[in-house]
Amino acid sequence: MRHLARAVLAAATVRLAITATLVALLGAAPTAATAAPSATAPILPPANPRYSLAAGRYNPVGCAGVRDVSARCLRRSLGMIDAGRWAEHLGPVVLPGNWSALTVAQQLFVLSQLERTARGLPADVGLSAGLNRRALAAATTGRDPSGAGLAGLWAGGEPNAIAVVADWMYEDGLFADGFTENLTCSAAHPSSCWQHRDLLLHRGGPGSCGVRCSVGAAFSPAGDRRATGAGTDSYAAVFARGGGGAARGGGGAETFTWAAELPRLPACERAGDTCAWRGRPLATASGLVTVGVSRSR
Repeated sequence: MRHLARAVLAAATVRLAITATLVALLGAAPTAATAAPSATAPILPPANPRYSLAAGRYNPVGCAGVRDVSARCLRRSLGMIDAGRWAEHLGPVVLPGNWSALTVAQQLFVLSQLERTARGLPADVGLSAGLNRRALAAATTGRDPSGAGLAGLWAGGEPNAIAVVADWMYEDGLFADGFTENLTCSAAHPSSCWQHRDLLLHRGGPGSCGVRCSVGAAFSPAGDRRATGAGTDSYAAVFARGGGGAARGGGGAETFTWAAELPRLPACERAGDTCAWRGRPLATASGLVTVGVSRSR
């Protein structure tokens, strides 16, 4: 599944004025006096959000181009993925203590698993060397991973892994005005919308690798050539059945596992979707805010 590079979107789209309709789509900016959303069942395939995240269309991450790992960009990227979680009545993302030491591929894996475990889905086994090679071939050429028995995702021109997963999970359908960042999604072909999200959650839908899968992920600094002839950041992930050396598509043994990373996660992430909202960044249609309330479960 291909996802439009944010760098291209920024060059091609005139930023529109924020309206009351947009605020209504995402919800008013939370303050210390605003109660957090009440608990509800998470959205799982085959169900999907009605619209892509409004803040992603009218108040995007706003980092300094690609390869931006600054503290400011990190916070704004977390605010965007948290906005998607807020809209779905989930808790925020709290990164593991070794985040900055992880490779981009490992960061993609960890974030995708946090999206799964927040919804009560089991974490995948880990990254495998063989599937990482499949993902790297795709990232280097700016295309979807391919191969028998594989499901793959691609994104280009994003500033970091957090923004990539936010796009795959929360900006994969149509925005309220009919625009989309998903290259295969349109009002005329709605069945192609949200397929990145469905594959990442792989909960029994078409192309699903099963319940728990082996994963490959990769990053190329110049694989996406949509924005400039020189190329920009390109990201890919691939999923296959099995694990522990038995994955389809030549996955092989895992080189980075969820079990090994789990102790590095904060306690609230190890316990599932139990992290508090107080003090977390949140992108809204009015800009980035800091949540002033703890979320009650």
